Amino acid sequence: MGNPFVFEEINAYFEGREYVKPNLETRLSVCQNQIELMHKYKDPRNAILEARKHTAWYMQGLNGAAALRRMCGEINSLADIEIICEKALEQNPDLC
Repeated sequence: MGNPFVFEEINAYFEGREYVKPNLETRLSVCQNQIELMHKYKDPRNAILEARKHTAWYMQGLNGAAALRRMCGEINSLADIEIICEKALEQNPDLC
C-alpha cells in the first residue's frame, strides 16, 4: 500500500540488479498522478474519499508523518493533496 514501485523492486531482484528507491519528489508526484486519475475515472466524491487513504499510505516513514496523515484524513479536493505533498517535501528535504 502506498508503494507502486514494489514491482520495479521485484523485477530488480529477479534480474540481479540493485534497486534504487525513488526519491520523495518522485513518490509524491506518482501519488498526485494516481489521485488525479482516480478523480478522472471514478465518481469525484468517491475518488476524494479514497484519496484520503491512499495519500496517507504515501506518508509512511516521513518526518511529521502523523500530522501529515491527519491532514490526509481531511482531504476534500485535489488542491488539498497538493498542499499535503508540499508540506511533506518541506519537512523532508533530505529525501528529495
